[in-house]
Order: sequence, then structure tokens, then C-alpha cells
Amino acid sequence: MTYPNAAAGLKTVYQSQIVGLIATVLLFIPLINILAAAALLVVSVLYMVGLNQCAKQDDGYRTAFTLVIINLVVNLLRNFIPGVISTILSLVGDVLTLATLYFVCITTNRLLENLRAPQSTIDRGVVVWKINVICTIVAVVCTLLLASIVTLIATIAQLVGCILYMLFLRDAYRVMEQDSGTTPDMYVGPEL
Repeated sequence: MTYPNAAAGLKTVYQSQIVGLIATVLLFIPLINILAAAALLVVSVLYMVGLNQCAKQDDGYRTAFTLVIINLVVNLLRNFIPGVISTILSLVGDVLTLATLYFVCITTNRLLENLRAPQSTIDRGVVVWKINVICTIVAVVCTLLLASIVTLIATIAQLVGCILYMLFLRDAYRVMEQDSGTTPDMYVGPEL
């Protein structure tokens, strides 16, 4: 089995995550933060393009893509509605982000299992999912309790989860590329 659409889409999602991480760090630097904010818009588009490409391969990715669109609408509403409703919409956005990650991870794991990918790559998807569930729960509780120190710890743990997610995406798209024969440096063997 080969999954060329999933491989190409996951590669784009992976690239969007790298650019997003860099842009998020650059947000804290004056003057550059304007460019970083613009880069985050590009990241959102790249992420959606990648998931849309993956959706051609499997309906699990289509569900993730739909959740991203819904989350975009929720975040837009949150910016225009103040007070408690904004906080509730923020929590809904966190849950939608987690659900998107869930569908990307489980769908990718299922495809990797079909390709008989290394178990370590498949396991990383499960670890990413578990770390993000824990961090989201802690972040939601901290938001409700206004606990800033614990929120900082959860943010650091989410950063670790983000990096593991990027590594998972990288390994997954590479396995899928190799299986579909699209990797130029794939070993072919000696010529006879």
C-alpha cells in the first residue's frame, strides 16, 4: 500500500509546525513580531493545505480538516465577544485543537501500521496524543482557576509535545514517501 497524498500532506503539516514554532518564538522580539504574526497566518494556511491534501487519502484527515475550520470560526468569534463567552470559546478552541491532533495521530498511526512502519514511529503518535491530552486538561483547569505558575509548566510541557508531534510528522511522511517510491535517495540495490 502507498499513501502519496498523506505523505505530501503530512510533509506540509510538518513544515507548517516548524515555521509556527519559529514564528511563535519571534513574537517576543520587538519589530520582528509583526513579521512573526504574519508568518503565523501563513502557518495556518499551510496547515490547512496539508490536511486538505491528506484528506484525499483518508476520511480521518478530512475530519481533522473540518475541525480546523470550525476552530478558526470559534477563534474569530472569541476575538469579537468579550467576557465569559470569550473564555468559554477559548476552551472550546482548546478542545477542537486537541480533537484535530487526535484525528491526525490516529489516522496516521493506522496508515503507518498498514505500511508496517517501525513501532517506535507509531508509538510516538500515541505519546504525542497523551502529552497533549494532559497538557490541555491542565491548561483548561488553570484557565478556570487562574493559576499562572501551573499554566507556565503546562505550556513548557506543550512545547515538548509540539516538538514530539513535529518529529512524529517527519518520520511518518518519510515512511510514507519511502513506501510510495517518491524518495529520491531510497535504496534500490545494485544494478545487474
